[in-house]
Amino acid sequence: MFSAVRLGIAVLLATGAALNPAQMIQDLELGDDDAAGSSAPEPDGELLFDALAVHASQQIDHFATLRLSRMPPAQDSIGLLTTIFLGLFDHRRMHEPEVLAAFAVNVENPFISTVHVLLETHPKRRGGNCSKLQGLLEDVSKRSLTQFHKVNCVDVFKQPMYEDLFLYADANMSAGRVMISNADVVYDETLAQLPELEEGVGAHLLSVIPPPYEGAFRDIFGHQCAGGASTVCLWQTRSWDAYVFRTPLPANLTKSHNLQFPMNWMSSEFYMAAALMDSGMKLTNPCMFVHAYHWHCFGDKMHAKFDKKKLPHIEKYTSLPCKDFPSQSESGCHGWQ
Repeated sequence: MFSAVRLGIAVLLATGAALNPAQMIQDLELGDDDAAGSSAPEPDGELLFDALAVHASQQIDHFATLRLSRMPPAQDSIGLLTTIFLGLFDHRRMHEPEVLAAFAVNVENPFISTVHVLLETHPKRRGGNCSKLQGLLEDVSKRSLTQFHKVNCVDVFKQPMYEDLFLYADANMSAGRVMISNADVVYDETLAQLPELEEGVGAHLLSVIPPPYEGAFRDIFGHQCAGGASTVCLWQTRSWDAYVFRTPLPANLTKSHNLQFPMNWMSSEFYMAAALMDSGMKLTNPCMFVHAYHWHCFGDKMHAKFDKKKLPHIEKYTSLPCKDFPSQSESGCHGWQ
């Protein structure tokens, strides 16, 4: 997959040319038209991907140790539902290995009982369907996955909408709790601390924090993660990447609300939050003590603009993690009042 990038690095090293991290990131953020006139090298993702594989492998080892020491009780298990898009690889899609590595780590998480993924593949890409998924995951994580039997992969041929996700959860994930999440968010054993929910009554939002390899990225490239992996789990936040609930969901959630928009549209989370609340569900955010790591240091941001003309105006919902769980959030909420 990365042979062209490696060849370019080899030529640069052989000629003694200097690698400029700032210029590499600038190239990464440019489109084809902008980058066409530049003679700068393609972005060097190999060092980042090595660091990514190391951290993924370490987390997988950690989960293996947890499985050997104590299997989480059944009531703490949770089913994960996400979507992945496999495109034609180019320098602007460097985020894909992070998505796959994050997904691989979640597959090995013993606190996640089942993993459902709606997999969309570019029609011109070879070897990107569900039958190849395990190999892709093991390639980026440099590990054999022992828990891949938990994965339910469904090939889809268009981008899933929120409505598709919630209908799928209701139809196919009837036992226990469900978490609909962006695929580049990694969870750990703090999932066991998720407060209980009553079906059809409450839902948790989860706001993210940076990935554990952010420091390695900064050391290699000389600046912060370029993809927007910042802390949004704050005392008040208007950003979240996951929804946790119990099925069945209120019937009017999908029947009475237009949920025909994907998770990566900007502001889409506000419409989804409004639909949940209008369906009678109370929203809370336990992100201060349930960790959601956003593995996004490389590649372009994945958001698209929301066509607000298709939906009525709504007030943007503000989540208040410190107010939702004051006693459990003391370490991250000191002085918030």
